[in-house]
Amino acid sequence: MGWSVNMRVIPKTAAKKISFIKSHIEAWTEHAEELGLTEDELAQINSRLAAAQEAFKAQRMAQQAARSATLRFHETTAALAKVAAAAVLKIRATARGTDDDLIYAMASLPVPKKGSPIGAPGKPVAFNVELRELGQLVLKWTCKNPRNSEGTMYEIRRSIDGGEFTFLDVVGKKRFTDSTLPAGAKTAMYRVTAFRSTRRGAPGEHEVRLGVSRQHAELIAMSERPMKRRAA
Repeated sequence: MGWSVNMRVIPKTAAKKISFIKSHIEAWTEHAEELGLTEDELAQINSRLAAAQEAFKAQRMAQQAARSATLRFHETTAALAKVAAAAVLKIRATARGTDDDLIYAMASLPVPKKGSPIGAPGKPVAFNVELRELGQLVLKWTCKNPRNSEGTMYEIRRSIDGGEFTFLDVVGKKRFTDSTLPAGAKTAMYRVTAFRSTRRGAPGEHEVRLGVSRQHAELIAMSERPMKRRAA
């Protein structure tokens, strides 16, 4: 019974456990004799406190490294998608210019269906935004494209706080996850343009207000918390 009561004094979270011990160990050491604590007991507490602090520091560094690695991953794949999409467009232009469908076979690409000319892709509208716990922003939209059109892709560009629009990615679905929002950004304007072969539709734009809103601040705070370890 006494042990369970004492355990309630110790905070639940790992970081608060460390903070609690740090704030009490000096008084415990100064009044060890009056409190009935031995030198061995205090030495054990100090030793485990140091180990916990080092582990906490390593965990925070690992979190930062993981975020940096994720950002690098998305940047490199976005750059890859950009040059690959440009290559596909050039191959299709070459096939049309030579009127040779073997070009598609050599490139392992499907031959476009022939028939009446298909109009340009539609304009992305009805944007929807979702902010996730790790600071990712998921952007979704609708786009009414011509009937029988195939291979529609979406080019994503973004402007931060009214700055220049920069290329982010090319996606094949009507959704995009932005994992590269800079810290402290107040607004993010997204420009989404549907394209198919050499035809492009009208761009659709959507502004997301970030700033320091309560929801955004809470999400940032949650992304900073260490993940709870499941009990063995």
